[in-house]
Amino acid sequence: MKSLYFLTEGNLELLNSHYLSIKFTLELGGSKINFLDLTISVNDGKHTFSIFRKPTHTDGTIHNSSFHLACHKHAAFLSMIHRLVSVPVSSLSFEKERSIIQHIAKANDINLDTDQLIHKKRVSRVLDLTTTHSRLRKDRHWIRLPHVGKQ
Repeated sequence: MKSLYFLTEGNLELLNSHYLSIKFTLELGGSKINFLDLTISVNDGKHTFSIFRKPTHTDGTIHNSSFHLACHKHAAFLSMIHRLVSVPVSSLSFEKERSIIQHIAKANDINLDTDQLIHKKRVSRVLDLTTTHSRLRKDRHWIRLPHVGKQ
């Protein structure tokens, strides 16, 4: 049986005295806390999640006018969509995050059909849950050949 351990300020000092290279902090909160890229709330004994961005967040990603590959420009958006589909957010939070993703794409002049990408990601997740076989092709092997120039 697991015992509950409540962290107090005295325990925090003890915890920080063990390893000087690690600094623990104690955050006292009410009914919600920001953890990594999520806001976790407790309402009526139930946990709810939403996407969290720091107040200093900018809408910057790789702008469409740059000479990066298109897959590099889209990577940030695919990551945001993966997070959106993977985290059990409410329908209101889902729509808010979807519109934020669309806004960031527009701000960086990236033309994305976010609704189609969200649909594809949802279908992919359902397929992954319904089979034990990997959908990835494992018969491909890649090697890197260095370019040595003229001899």
